[in-house]
Amino acid sequence: CTGCCQCRWECDCVVVGANRGNSDELCDPGPGASYTFQVGPINVHTHGPPSAASAAVVVATADAAQPDGGAPAPGRPGAAQAVANADGSVTVSWSAPTEGTVTSYVILATREGQPRRAISIRLPTEPTTHTIA
Repeated sequence: CTGCCQCRWECDCVVVGANRGNSDELCDPGPGASYTFQVGPINVHTHGPPSAASAAVVVATADAAQPDGGAPAPGRPGAAQAVANADGSVTVSWSAPTEGTVTSYVILATREGQPRRAISIRLPTEPTTHTIA
């Protein structure tokens, strides 16, 4: 898995969409697979709780191919919203938490009946939207 294993969330992924070689991945995709998305805040010291889950989306997929204890965890981001785009990509958006310091975010995905997995590298704090292509 490219990039997302640097986070504490498990990762067992394959690339989706047309942009092979990027670091955005969904785990164990299958035809008609349903996913929900969350966003996890990260600072240089620890991970905060993930946002509430987005509504489920069905994603078209391509062929398969620590905390150091310094600062308190950031607050929970606003609820993630996910939109399945016609080209097979998914756009996830969220609002920043009102508490704590966030230095990056990671996008989490849960396929129906599967464990939650990180599917992105650490994302910057702005913008609070990301397209998984």
